[in-house]
Amino acid sequence: MKETSTTYARIVLILLAINMAFTGYAVYRLSESQQAQIDSVNGVEIPQQHSRVNAPPVTVHDTSPEVDSTSTATPAALPIVLGDE
Repeated sequence: MKETSTTYARIVLILLAINMAFTGYAVYRLSESQQAQIDSVNGVEIPQQHSRVNAPPVTVHDTSPEVDSTSTATPAALPIVLGDE
């Protein structure tokens, strides 16, 4: 029987692990970016991250109008875009 070296398999596994790490990071950053865009469209304030360790906490104030049960107002609708129209 022939003896086979596992060095190539180990290299492939290491490269796959690195690829998965980079792909996971890219997906995380893209989803974070999309969520920031969605929040800006909806008018949600995004707290700023400080580089200081002992930074004071950031508070987010609710700026949405109060709605009572007798209100007949309907929420604003965003246009739906389908394809390249």
